Amino acid sequence: MRAAFFLYLLVTLVYHVSCCEKETHYMKDGKCCKMCGPGKRMLVDDKCEDPACQDCPNGEYQSGYTSETKCERQPSCDTNLHFKPQKDYPSKTSISKCECEPGYYCTQEDDCNTCMEHTVCKPGQRVAKKGSPVSDTVCEACKNGTFSTEDSADTCKEWTTCEHGYDETGTSTSDRTCLGAPIYRVAIGVGAAVIVLVVVIIFIVLYKIKSKK
Repeated sequence: MRAAFFLYLLVTLVYHVSCCEKETHYMKDGKCCKMCGPGKRMLVDDKCEDPACQDCPNGEYQSGYTSETKCERQPSCDTNLHFKPQKDYPSKTSISKCECEPGYYCTQEDDCNTCMEHTVCKPGQRVAKKGSPVSDTVCEACKNGTFSTEDSADTCKEWTTCEHGYDETGTSTSDRTCLGAPIYRVAIGVGAAVIVLVVVIIFIVLYKIKSKK
């Protein structure tokens, strides 16, 4: 008789466990009890089939069904640590992840707990990839023949093209400087100066000859 009673209890327990929906219910004292829904917490657990539930307080959340009497706290996104201000009323059914303010990025995409400032590309570099809320800026050195003079330049400018015959210099942070004058202009200038000098000498000689007469 006793064996039959224990068998009955076992069958009853197995029945209740198998029929108890794990997502929305939980077992207590051999009974299948109802949980509180997302965004809520249980006030008391003495009413198995109809528990007293209450909305999570502001700044807290509960993402699934629960029999707990406390909700999870939302992350503290301190604006002094370069986080964006949180909404006045964050979600009560899901976690509200922190976000970094513009110019900063999260060091961990899934769990934003630290904000780092985007790298500033220096003169002589260009921005190869702009920073995002979850990644740093990627800088690239200007190629030979190009330069940049400003921080975080989008592109490197090409050096000025000098005319043939100029002395040419340039760096990754400054434009090419064209020094001197083209050879053909120098030749023309020298030739013109020689012609003027010859004419002047001829006039002087003629003037002296005429003066003697």
